Amino acid sequence: MAARSLRALVRVALSSFLLTVTGGLRSLAAQNPCDFEPYGPGCYWEVSVTPAGDTVGVPVDGFTSHSLMFTVFNTGTNSDTYDLYCTSTGTISCSNSQGAVTLISGLSALISVTYGSTPGHGTLTLTAVGRSVGSTAAGYYEVFDPPLRISMRPHNGYHRSAGQCAMACFDNVTSYSTPARGHDRLLERTSAGPSYCAGRCATPGGRCVRH
Repeated sequence: MAARSLRALVRVALSSFLLTVTGGLRSLAAQNPCDFEPYGPGCYWEVSVTPAGDTVGVPVDGFTSHSLMFTVFNTGTNSDTYDLYCTSTGTISCSNSQGAVTLISGLSALISVTYGSTPGHGTLTLTAVGRSVGSTAAGYYEVFDPPLRISMRPHNGYHRSAGQCAMACFDNVTSYSTPARGHDRLLERTSAGPSYCAGRCATPGGRCVRH
């Protein structure tokens, strides 16, 4: 009985060992080889930040601070930790430090940036700087306060005042000088547009008649 129990314990221990080794090998196979030194020639660090120049208006909600979303994307082959910094121009203001985010290759994170504004226009920029080799990228918004709007108020855009024109107030102006002989090229205005008195003479009233 003792020998049989010992053999059973050995089998259990051996099975546990094989399961542990097999699981460890599968775990190593699933890991990114570019996350371990020495790095191969196909390994690199890269990052992107979006959007790149979207235009937004400050919400008219009575609050003094607002937020915008940026996407930080690890486009390289290696995992990296990115320090995040906010900068602003014009009438937009934000806190410089935005903390940090760690991303493995191919993953992204949404970053909310809080900003303040006064009437006017400015930019809000988020910059990501990788700690491994300093890979850097930035995205930004154009921010308007108050937001740009199309006015639907009545207007008088179709009225033309000749007295306020520097030149002619017509959409198109056409002029033509007739030849000295006074025939063959006289311009005649018709409902279908301009035509010429080709092969005909002009009367003093400007009408085209046959020879």
